[in-house]
Amino acid sequence: MVKVNYWQLIKSHAYANPKLNQSAKLDYYAQELLVSHGCVDPFDAERYCTKNIKLIRNKFAQQIDEDKKRGVTPPLMLDSTYNCLWYPENQGQEAVWKYRKSVLNKLVLLDDDSFEALCCYTLECIGGKSYKTKSKSDGGVDGYGILLSPMDNHIFGVEKHLKIVGQFKNYDHQEVITKFDSFIQTINNVRYMSSRVTGGMPSFFSSAKGPIIGWYVCKSGFQKQIYDQAKWHGIILSDLVDLVEVLCNIKIYPFGNQETKLLLKVFSSIKSYS
Repeated sequence: MVKVNYWQLIKSHAYANPKLNQSAKLDYYAQELLVSHGCVDPFDAERYCTKNIKLIRNKFAQQIDEDKKRGVTPPLMLDSTYNCLWYPENQGQEAVWKYRKSVLNKLVLLDDDSFEALCCYTLECIGGKSYKTKSKSDGGVDGYGILLSPMDNHIFGVEKHLKIVGQFKNYDHQEVITKFDSFIQTINNVRYMSSRVTGGMPSFFSSAKGPIIGWYVCKSGFQKQIYDQAKWHGIILSDLVDLVEVLCNIKIYPFGNQETKLLLKVFSSIKSYS
């Protein structure tokens, strides 16, 4: 019998289920996530949340700190007791809490090719130019890009003229260290213009000046040891939550249903890469 990780269920569903401009008791909210979205028996959910309420609060507090450090809107905020809060501090946070549920729920269903297109589109939303490679000649690179006039963003900051080498994995599990190691060699192949990668490299990338940065995106995140490796080799790591953070703040025409228009814009842009 597989043991259920209740905390992971609570954490994963919290990102897609905010209660904008509301508050809620932490134990009731955690139970709701487990029962309504995690398909956990109500009795088991209540027993777990009642017994582990301090653990749940500490885990959320830690997650909030980690999200703030990487520039992502947390799933919720906490007061000094055991209440969850969703009162936005700025327009960006409001947009994420308003749209993240619908955007996440749609994007998590993408196939591999569309996920690669999504990553390239996100790069363009930040203020860059991107190119999605063809699988037979990519040499281990899923996308190339250049940051031209980037908006202030939590992934690359506001640096201009960065040359981005992308690896995009649509996995339902965390990326493992052995697969990540091969990307380090791929970046070196790009730096030294190896014949393994030049066949799929766009001319705007090969002719541009600027430092080369690796961008590794895995939908479900990474094993812990990968983060140290990424720091040593100058590689930026992102997951689906990072991408959605950018997409929720796209400028769209300010009339009509904003959520629907945002989704239409994202999916029409993804199709343009096929």
